[in-house]
Amino acid sequence: FGLVFISRMDTEEHILNSKAEEAVQDLIKRLSRIPTLQTAQAAILTARTLLVVVTVSRVNVAAALRAVGRRITAACQDHLIVLNVIRRVLRMVREEKERGEGEGHGVMDVKLLVQAIDDYIADVELSAGLIAEQAVDHLHANEVVFAFGWSRSVEAFLREAAKTRRFEVIVAENAPDCDGREFARALVAKATEESRNLTVTLIPDSAIFAVMGRVHKAIISAHAVMADGSIVAPSGIHLVTLAARHFSVPVVVCVGSHKLTPLFPHNRDALHDLLSPAAVLRYEEHARLGPSNVYRPAHDIIPPGLLQLFVTNLGGFSPSYIYRLINDHYDDIDSDL
Repeated sequence: FGLVFISRMDTEEHILNSKAEEAVQDLIKRLSRIPTLQTAQAAILTARTLLVVVTVSRVNVAAALRAVGRRITAACQDHLIVLNVIRRVLRMVREEKERGEGEGHGVMDVKLLVQAIDDYIADVELSAGLIAEQAVDHLHANEVVFAFGWSRSVEAFLREAAKTRRFEVIVAENAPDCDGREFARALVAKATEESRNLTVTLIPDSAIFAVMGRVHKAIISAHAVMADGSIVAPSGIHLVTLAARHFSVPVVVCVGSHKLTPLFPHNRDALHDLLSPAAVLRYEEHARLGPSNVYRPAHDIIPPGLLQLFVTNLGGFSPSYIYRLINDHYDDIDSDL
């Protein structure tokens, strides 16, 4: 008798029909073209793909969603936010099943599930605005605020506060990408009332420690928030938080709830993406140096002890409360897809 081995990938092709398969392939292609920091766009694209999977699945919806999660994990290096969306939709599937069982028919209403996913997409789209609305509670007149690199949520946060009060923003350029320069330009680009309330100073990264002593608050963003309250943030922010702790400067993290991740940062190597070192050391310079290894990490992992407050679209929370928020968003069974 011959033995036939069926791989997990072959099984998943049977779980996902042609329309779902096409939607997943399109998502993978589009995710590969999205910059790492545009997490909201990645979350929205993922949720819209899951809408297709949910509506066309001919088998167990949860099995189809898990198959999508495995495909994304295998194809995309940076997939934390995508898996968060899948886990959130799996929670919605169970809630709709429980609703059906409670009503006596025991059948999940796909229309209600689709509406729940649409509501989730709307929450992600509105998250930056909801975070910005809280700026007046955290920024006060004549304060000096520190920002690192370019973050759309931090930009909206600062612009909202500048509508009613005058303060100074010190921006580190975040070499070698130097997106802090674009961030500084964006803050003062238009001659609006809020830009006149902002005094923006651009500094090199080497001056971060020197200026931190005159800063009242450091406002940063994060790529993901882990279950213990630590964050995965753009490389260089760990330096900012260490300098802030030295001078007793509170660190405020502006982050949407779609970035809450029900994982602990035990395997740090899996969270450290490496970018091309060409921006740090040009190839012709490397040739003159001889054999050498040059690393350019995309992210830092910041422990919760260096952070004081998370400002989310759900409100403000301390790092110790993050685990409670994660339990409200996900089920433990979905931690490992």
